[in-house]
Amino acid sequence: MNKKRRMKNRATARQLAKDTAPPCPECGQKGPHWVGVPMTLADLLSGTEPEGFWLCDMFYGPDGKRLPF
Repeated sequence: MNKKRRMKNRATARQLAKDTAPPCPECGQKGPHWVGVPMTLADLLSGTEPEGFWLCDMFYGPDGKRLPF
């Protein structure tokens, strides 16, 4: 398989992943907008809630800074 075909296959795979992604529960757009912070094994075993942050457009202003809530 040549490089051109591989690159086209990768682009197609990215597009299919985007098209079939479930909607975000916060904003309704396609794709996961939650970035999770890696947890330790102790956190996983103790049942601690995962920590992270949302990347949805509704949480950020036109300048790219996070809006206060």
